[in-house]
Amino acid sequence: MKDFRRKAAPVFLLALLSASGGLMDAFSYLYCEGVFAYAQTGNILLFCINMVKGEFVQSLGYLWPILAFMGGTASAFFLERLHKGWEPYLHKWRTLVLEIVILAAVAFVSDYNHLVATAMISFVCGVQLETFASFLSIRVATTMCIGNLRSLVHHSMECAVGNARGNGVQVMLFGVALVSFALGAGLGNVLVAWLGNFAIFASCVLLGINILFAFLVYDRD
Repeated sequence: MKDFRRKAAPVFLLALLSASGGLMDAFSYLYCEGVFAYAQTGNILLFCINMVKGEFVQSLGYLWPILAFMGGTASAFFLERLHKGWEPYLHKWRTLVLEIVILAAVAFVSDYNHLVATAMISFVCGVQLETFASFLSIRVATTMCIGNLRSLVHHSMECAVGNARGNGVQVMLFGVALVSFALGAGLGNVLVAWLGNFAIFASCVLLGINILFAFLVYDRD
């Protein structure tokens, strides 16, 4: 059981968090008028393009998710300081519950105000990225792909030139994160077409399952 906690539980936690991340980003893009909740690079790009074109009202639709992401990251930082000295799984468990509550609200808000719904998802993104920053002592993102993709290629090349010590685990973790994110995005596409605004509840289910793994992962990884 101890070996399972040390090795397997963090991988399952990473996979489910990444799948949830992909699903949420697909939901915000498909259901909330083409605004990314997680891909802040895209939002910054579209914000600047619309500002230069003079479409100031439309540009605000991309600004709010950016600000919400920043607010989520800052909130997670202060929550961790507030809970300093607690068992790590308790802090992560409470964070997952907070994410689930916000996303459940998104299911109802998104039918009336896409801008607010996207900002709420971006807030969750910031919270998740700050709280679940590493797995098996390796920094892996569960809400975006570019950093994981670069790291996957880098450590794969290290293995290819014979420096496999320590790099194999990293290749596995970054691969799990990327594949899970992609599967979550695909699932989000199917569920949005089928369930509409209630598709976001699938992320709540994935995060709920993660509460179990937050208990099993006994260290800060």
